[in-house]
Amino acid sequence: MEIKVPARFYQDHTDRSNTPELLVDAVIKDSGSYLFVELNDDQIANLLSDAEYYADGVDYPELRGLQKSAKATVKAINTQVKCVA
Repeated sequence: MEIKVPARFYQDHTDRSNTPELLVDAVIKDSGSYLFVELNDDQIANLLSDAEYYADGVDYPELRGLQKSAKATVKAINTQVKCVA
């Protein structure tokens, strides 16, 4: 499924992934602050879970920008995907 997500959190998620090459290859279009990516249900669920953790479970001043991007990622996924695996 193709979805549009904030670039900052997606890139951070990719950097921490066990299979970063799959997530890097998933990028269809880079529009600067957003990426259009082609992900399967499991990848979307994993990205959503990670974003939810950073959106709600992280409280470090140095991660405020990443936390804001994580919140935007959660919103983007919930807006575009009806059901996540």
